[in-house]
Amino acid sequence: MPITIDIDSATLDGIREWVKKRPDEIIKELGRAVKFSVIDVERETKRNAPVKTGTLRASTNHFLYKDDLSGEVFSGVEYAIHQEYGTKHFAGKFFMTRAVNSLKPKITKYFELALKRVATR
Repeated sequence: MPITIDIDSATLDGIREWVKKRPDEIIKELGRAVKFSVIDVERETKRNAPVKTGTLRASTNHFLYKDDLSGEVFSGVEYAIHQEYGTKHFAGKFFMTRAVNSLKPKITKYFELALKRVATR
């Protein structure tokens, strides 16, 4: 489930200028924001996961891609998708969706702070 962050055009123009002047710094700061965001989503997903044996919670993990600008939270058990979205026999728990939705304001702050750190250097 991707998270979308809206940026106004004036800010976007400023970001374009920063990218031209400081691409390495921006990638580093945005990478930090991605890392913090992914770790927070994993933590909250584990909190929200339904627990019968603890396997679903224990199988939830994260991965950060080598580009440093993307990552994912996933579960290693086959039935995770059924717990998330439900089946014809039971309603979904939406444990991952709720984690992402509850963290959107915090994740947005991570990215705002990352851009401010670059802008003030």
